[in-house]
Formats: sequence, C-alpha cells, structure tokens
Amino acid sequence: WKNNKKIFLTYKEGILLIVPKNYRNKSRNIMDKSNIALSNWMFSMVISSLSVGFLSLIVLSILDVKYAISNAIIAMLLNIIPNIGPVISAVFPISIALIDNLWKPLLVLGSYVIIQNIESYIIMPSIMKKRTNLLPGLALISQFGFTFIFGPLGLVLSLPLAVVIQVIIKETSNE
Repeated sequence: WKNNKKIFLTYKEGILLIVPKNYRNKSRNIMDKSNIALSNWMFSMVISSLSVGFLSLIVLSILDVKYAISNAIIAMLLNIIPNIGPVISAVFPISIALIDNLWKPLLVLGSYVIIQNIESYIIMPSIMKKRTNLLPGLALISQFGFTFIFGPLGLVLSLPLAVVIQVIIKETSNE
C-alpha cells in the first residue's frame, strides 16, 4: 500500500508540473478531494454489488435455479454498469429457469425486479447520501451525455466522471 501511495504521489506531482504555479495548490486540493470522492464512490459500488449478489444468491437458491452461485456473481459484477447491467444479469438465470418449467422464469424475473428496486431505492441512495453526496440530476445527465459521446464505455465511466466533475465544480466555484 505504501509503495502504491508513493507512485500515486509521484504521478500527481508530475501532473501538477504542467499546471501554472499560481494554481498548483488549488489543483492539488481538487485532486485530493477527487481521490476521496472516487474512493467513497467505489466503496458504495462494492457494497451495492455485494448486496445484489447476496440477495440474488438467496432468491435463486430458494427458487432452486441451477448455477445459483454463478448467476449471483454475474449479477454482482454487472451491477456496476448503470441501467443495463442488471437487465443483462437477469437474462442468464431466466434462461436456466426456463429449462425447468414455464412458471419459474416469471418468478426469477419478478425477484430480479424486486432486488433491483431494493438496490436502486433503498440501498444505493442511503449509501450514496452518506458517502459520495452525488446529485441525482448530475448522475442522470452524465449517464446520458457520456453514453451519447463515448458509447457503452461512457455509460460505465459516467458515474465516476460525474463524481469528479462535481468535485471540480464545487471547488472552482468556491473561489
């Protein structure tokens, strides 16, 4: 950890060399606050993804869907992609449940909708409010904007970029 911190400090100071001397302290402050904000966002995403994976594992085990652990891991990993990740993660267990009978895929679909609503309206807002303080409007605008400009990669990177942009806006408007 200490070695990684030294490398980060070296890169940060190297980047600050291209900033005019008058703005270096302000830029250093913005970079430090952006680092904290991104760390908080990453913590929020990890907690959110772990809860989605855990809830998926419980539901899929109760419904006796084959490969419940694998599907829960897929749900956990795809939860990182806003909006479309959870939809993609539901395709696999629904397909597997379709092999057993016709009513099980409906139960899996319903349970995934409930899990995503719990994650979207209860877990994530409470974590984000405490950890990142990301404005919902900025998050939505950044998802649309970055997806339009950069495509699927823009969607994946939209929330961390929105966190950094929010820090930059707050810090530069305080002058």
